[in-house]
Amino acid sequence: MIATGSHINDLMYDYYNTLNSRDAGQRHYGPIQLASGLSEVATGSEHVFPYPEKTLYSTVYYVANAPLSAGTIALEIAFMSGFTGTWHALETKQFSGGTSAGVSVSLFNSGPYIVMRPRVTGAIVGGTVDIYYLGS
Repeated sequence: MIATGSHINDLMYDYYNTLNSRDAGQRHYGPIQLASGLSEVATGSEHVFPYPEKTLYSTVYYVANAPLSAGTIALEIAFMSGFTGTWHALETKQFSGGTSAGVSVSLFNSGPYIVMRPRVTGAIVGGTVDIYYLGS
């Protein structure tokens, strides 16, 4: 079964609370909604992490509200807020014919990340995508 809608929020909050009760001294972020309702080609808002040195692992959830037939989202990082140069593409997520509604998860263990933003580089066709971040 694929988690959808508010169910994904419940799963992420349970995981986040488990991490915080288990790992004293380590900073956990999340779940943080990085973007909501992405469909048009555009650059999303940046999110600044206040204690990046304590975040070693990152999980990014892409939640499609309907089956998608096309689209591309780049998850980008930079070393400072308001950076005007070329951001580094941490990941490029492709959606193509047959991408079902629900959750796609990406795991990264190469943090810490200071500033992160999503950028839709190819229009999302068939629905919209929300993006959530959980760091530990």
